[in-house]
Amino acid sequence: TNGQSMGEIKPWRPPRPRPNATAAREQNTGGLQFLHIPKNGGTAITQSAQERGVLWGAANVGRKRVEIVATRNGSCSCPWWHHPAWSLDAELAVSKGLRRADGGWNPTFCIVRDPRTRVGSVLAQHLQSFIKQTMGDVPPKAEQIMILRDLLTRQLPADPCFGACHFMPQHEFVYAPDGTQVCKHVLRFERLGVEFADLMRRYNLSSVVLLDSINEQRFKKLQWRDLPLDLRSEVTTRYRRDFDLFYPGELIKSNK
Repeated sequence: TNGQSMGEIKPWRPPRPRPNATAAREQNTGGLQFLHIPKNGGTAITQSAQERGVLWGAANVGRKRVEIVATRNGSCSCPWWHHPAWSLDAELAVSKGLRRADGGWNPTFCIVRDPRTRVGSVLAQHLQSFIKQTMGDVPPKAEQIMILRDLLTRQLPADPCFGACHFMPQHEFVYAPDGTQVCKHVLRFERLGVEFADLMRRYNLSSVVLLDSINEQRFKKLQWRDLPLDLRSEVTTRYRRDFDLFYPGELIKSNK
């Protein structure tokens, strides 16, 4: 174990400076770093950047792939890029170019998505993994709804990091517990093509062009209209802060 209690956040301890590695990373990324919020197009961003020699997220693996870190919900064991950046230890955060040795944050960007479509995408991935393991068929819609209900009402309350942190609320990645905005540039999934291109130009990374593939599943996902009202309420309750911060106008529509 890492010797820390559930939910405890380690105080910032500046790591030993590594100026050569930092300079090389800034040269490759334009000083900009990517915060991967699961199921929001992060794989496409990572692959698009890697095509141009820019190592963000999963492409910037280094010596550690899985990290056990403290979060607001306890300790999680997930790939490091699926963790909120503020919850990573100092040495790892600096080695990935997310933080400076003095504890400050380097410029970062992330992608947020309507919580309703994000939940559908996460569920589809979960089902696809289940189908692959069991060699079964795509469950009928009614069974998919039962699986989602079980995830929201039983598995996630018991384990907020369930599914490699894919179900974690988006605001956890944008804001630290003290209110600091860790993600400087918050892009919208629904306008990703335009907003991503604009941001790349601002950081002299115009050669990084978003690939067409967004890592979607091979079967049709549940739509919001497919969910019964009580399950919609579960989703809006769990992701209420995501709605409030990023999609306030959609919260009213979500219960119709």
